[in-house]
Amino acid sequence: MPDETPTPLLLDGPAVAATLGVSLATFHAMRAAGQFPLTPLRLRRCVRWRAADVTAWVGAGCPGDAKWRAMTATPRTDMRRTA
Repeated sequence: MPDETPTPLLLDGPAVAATLGVSLATFHAMRAAGQFPLTPLRLRRCVRWRAADVTAWVGAGCPGDAKWRAMTATPRTDMRRTA
């Protein structure tokens, strides 16, 4: 029988660190230095990151904060009319 454990949608700090292949201390240092730009979700006292966001960030080459924000910024639509 195949393993039917569902893939988690949200990851805690230790799971993100394991996904990145670094220690939890290194993960916290990356966050403090702005090298891990993803914003966590807060669920009461729990802090979680979207697994899809972590995967996308790694797929983009693990860019720094400014570059990641520029890459993921939603384009603004100018609603002014030009007549």
